[in-house]
Amino acid sequence: MSLDSSAELWRPLAVQGREPLQTLETKQRILDKSIELFRTSDYEDVNITEICAFAQISVGNFYNHFASKEALLMELYPSFDTYVEKEFIFLKFDSNLDAIKHLIYRQTLAAEDLGSKVYSQVLRVQIKNHGKFVIEDTRPFHIHLRKLVQNALDDGELIKRYTADEIASLLLKISRGTLLDWAMREVSYSITEQALHNIDMFLNSVSRDSSRESNTKISQKP
Repeated sequence: MSLDSSAELWRPLAVQGREPLQTLETKQRILDKSIELFRTSDYEDVNITEICAFAQISVGNFYNHFASKEALLMELYPSFDTYVEKEFIFLKFDSNLDAIKHLIYRQTLAAEDLGSKVYSQVLRVQIKNHGKFVIEDTRPFHIHLRKLVQNALDDGELIKRYTADEIASLLLKISRGTLLDWAMREVSYSITEQALHNIDMFLNSVSRDSSRESNTKISQKP
């Protein structure tokens, strides 16, 4: 499975199929236009009236879809979950570890598509809302990651020194920490490349091949 860097993964609202198409299109347009404004202006300086003018909708129509600017940014998380449920789970990989890396790659690609300026505001809103979505165990993203880790343990790709919950939790902490560092540094490096590097380092330390290599080195000591 190749790493496709072209998709804007915060845009799956239109495939959710839970609302009328016209409603979804309006909601998506509000989100798209808001992100455009947040990329060029400070989030705090953009008001709902400006968003509505840019999206060519009424203020009342905005509130039919979002309760506030913060609610708009929070929509990005269930949008990624929709991608996981509607597309990612159907992708084929050579191994569970490859699938895990690709899922984390897609998570960070979604942030990269937004840009560090917008993503830093997403983090601010998350902290204000006590980490809703970010630390929620019931998110499809988190559920599927744990499933992939369990499959990797069952198939012997990972050593059974730790549980699937422990490994998945640490994977998420690594990706979140990398995203936070990237947002604070304002794009001084590629978030997708750095996240994959960090995740790869960790997975190598708990993989079956790494364990065998370590045991070989120990047995060869004089």
